[in-house]
Parts: sequence; structure tokens; C-alpha cells
Amino acid sequence: MAGRSAERRERVTRGTGNVFADLGCPDAVERQAKLHLAYALNQVLDGRKLSQAHAAKVLGVTQPKVSALRHYKLAGYSVERLMNLLTALDQDVEIVIRRKPRSRKPARISIVAVPDLQMALKPKATTRQRRSFTSARRRAVARLRKGLDLRWTPPASRDALHDRGLGSRRRGR
Repeated sequence: MAGRSAERRERVTRGTGNVFADLGCPDAVERQAKLHLAYALNQVLDGRKLSQAHAAKVLGVTQPKVSALRHYKLAGYSVERLMNLLTALDQDVEIVIRRKPRSRKPARISIVAVPDLQMALKPKATTRQRRSFTSARRRAVARLRKGLDLRWTPPASRDALHDRGLGSRRRGR
């Protein structure tokens, strides 16, 4: 019981939203920006299911650098370099500069990811997949044309459907 009351007396302070600022890091804003960019990069890499070796080829870096990026070891990366890596993965990076609202004292740097990032992550179909789809569509259309009776009119009722011969298989047994 004594331990619980001691825990209740402990003071809890609300975070600022930037864990690096809360920890007292001098370059907190830059670290937070790097973290957001690295997170976006890792989301794209996960969505495309790229191995580290293949990602290294696409990004133009070595595999150990990709490993460091995947584990959020960002000491060797600048904000600009992370943005360039995102563009190498066919992602647009926009920088928007605007006046801060009067209600907020300090100006800030923020990174906003696209809400439908999952759609952006889906890899495009390969030419083989497109060819396969196109040929499957052609085969389906050909089958429809062969079996399509253009003189067919919809039946007035279910009984009329059976009178046309669809139910005759059962009666013929």
C-alpha cells in the first residue's frame, strides 16, 4: 500500500510532441525531422518488400547504409540526403513555408506524411503482369462472344426460365 501512494505522488509532465526536445537534445528539431523522413522511407521500403541489397541498388547506397537506415541509426544522414532517398523511391517531397499563427509563440519545423501513404507504397504492375491481365481479359471476352446468344430475352418469371430448357435436364432423368 505504501508503494502505491508513493507512485501516485510522482509528478507527470506532458510531452511536447518532440521526444528529442523532451530529452534536452540541442538539435531536437533536426533529429525529429530526420526521424519522420526515415520513417517514411522505411514505410515505402516495407510496402515494396525490398531486401536491403535490392534497396541499396535502388537508392544508390551500400547495404550497410540501408541497414543503418532500417534501424534508425541516422548519424550518417542529413535531412537533405533523406529527402533525396525518398525521391529515388518515386516519392514527392514538398517543402512549404508559411507564416506562423500569432497564437503560437515559437515557429516550428514539421513534416507531414501523405494520408494515403499506403496507396503510394503499392508497387506498379510489371509488364509481365500487365500482359497477363490483358491476355486474360482477351480470353474472357472471346469466351463471352462464343457463348453469347444475342437473341436471348430475359424470362418473365422463374417458371419461364425452366420452360426454356434449363430445367429440362432434371425432367429428362
